[in-house]
Amino acid sequence: MTRVEQEDEPTLILFPEAAGALEMADYGELAQAALAQCNKLKDRFVILDVPGGNVSAFRDAMGTQYLSYAAAYYPSLSTTITYLTDDNQVTVERAAAGNVTTFTKSLPDGGNGILVSYNGVSADKPKIRLDAGTAGDDATYTVEGTTLRVANAASKTGTQLAEAFATFKAANPATLFALNADGTGAEVPGASGAAGLQLTAQTAPPVLLAGLKTTETALYNRVKDALAKERVELPPSPAMAGLYAAVDRDRGVWKAPANVSLNGVIGPTVKMTDDRQEDLNVDPTAGKSINVIRDFTGRGTMVWGARTLAGNDNEWRYVPVRRLFINIEESAKKASAFAVFEPNDATLWLKVKGMIESYLYSLWERGALAGSKPEQAYYVNVGLGQTMTAQDVLEGRLIIDIGIAAVRPAEFVVLRFMHQLQQA
Repeated sequence: MTRVEQEDEPTLILFPEAAGALEMADYGELAQAALAQCNKLKDRFVILDVPGGNVSAFRDAMGTQYLSYAAAYYPSLSTTITYLTDDNQVTVERAAAGNVTTFTKSLPDGGNGILVSYNGVSADKPKIRLDAGTAGDDATYTVEGTTLRVANAASKTGTQLAEAFATFKAANPATLFALNADGTGAEVPGASGAAGLQLTAQTAPPVLLAGLKTTETALYNRVKDALAKERVELPPSPAMAGLYAAVDRDRGVWKAPANVSLNGVIGPTVKMTDDRQEDLNVDPTAGKSINVIRDFTGRGTMVWGARTLAGNDNEWRYVPVRRLFINIEESAKKASAFAVFEPNDATLWLKVKGMIESYLYSLWERGALAGSKPEQAYYVNVGLGQTMTAQDVLEGRLIIDIGIAAVRPAEFVVLRFMHQLQQA
């Protein structure tokens, strides 16, 4: 915050990255430092997020000082922004169709005999059980869960067992096992009815997405399509900063940044009801109002609130009122900078008063100030006996007193209906 304080131009302060990176206590400490800076410089305003959606903890972390210099917004937003990916940084884990893993086991382990494979979920523990039976009997197969049981496997070669399995597989297409002759297809030892042999997992190593672009184009395109469907979720403060700027440009700083739709947003991550919004907007305990972003049918995602954190303060309850005073005070301060080292006399006082009154009149004409006449909207006092004493003049102080009647937003629309009975 110290670096920001040294800059004169910033009018809005926000730190969206902190909402996901800091604990609530640390976020509150950062927010309080920003509020203190706003109160000190009186030329900027803070837009806050509610980290993790924890409203109660957020209100506790904000403290009680300088709350009129900030507004908080909830919830986070699902945006139309996609992730920027580098094919050389994306790893693809290979698996068989249906998100399965292949397990294989060669019997015997010398590379001759049979090769058993299993395609199923990685959590399975497939086994093969070889029963000796009678040498002259034909080999038969049964699948018991994740165990393949081969009966009458004694004195059979891998080729014979594979051929018999092919017949079985034709009548049992649902089995996930496969059996093939391995090497020379020699006789399979160990068919003595002992406990089943555990198959070992063999998974293909992950590959970089870039390596699939030319070798497996179809898979490459499917991965790219899946990545394109992933949308960035952001805290609301960046969108609100853009909305503030757009409303300032199109209407003016005195227009509440609310009842306006957000561009580039799919919708809020949390659906809001009127009752839930009332709990956020009006805080009877500490008055820390939180503005809600809602999704309305046919209207899109709208900002539905314009209160500062000082939600119970009659003077500074609304964002446009606080920001209007910030704007006028900063503009008048910079416009009167020419008066430094000028003779502090009646000529200077009239010049400064006329300049500020002209500025305020232009705001009144544009609807920024209340009152049907200029004198009802503002006043400017400056001069000896009005705002300064003779001692002030001797000490080189030029004191200007400005009063402004700000236009407040119509936050609630109340409709009253009367049932008119039919007259005879």
